[in-house]
Amino acid sequence: MAQGLQAVLTAQNTDSVSIRMYLAFLFIQVTFAEVGLRDRSWALFVGMVLSAIFTGSLIVYVVYVRNIVPL
Repeated sequence: MAQGLQAVLTAQNTDSVSIRMYLAFLFIQVTFAEVGLRDRSWALFVGMVLSAIFTGSLIVYVVYVRNIVPL
C-alpha cells in the first residue's frame, strides 16, 4: 500500500486508484480495530488504527487531487 501512495504522491496520477476499494479497506480496518479493542488485543488494535489512518489519508489525498487541484 505504501508503494501505491508513493506513486500517487510523485506522479499525481490518480486514475488507477479506486475510491470504492479503499473505502472497503477502511471499513474492514475499522471493524478489525473494534475487534482488537473488544478482545483487548492491543497489537491488532494499534495495527489496524495505524493502517486505517494511512488508508484514510490516501482517500483524502486522492479526492483532493481529483477535485481540487487544477489540471
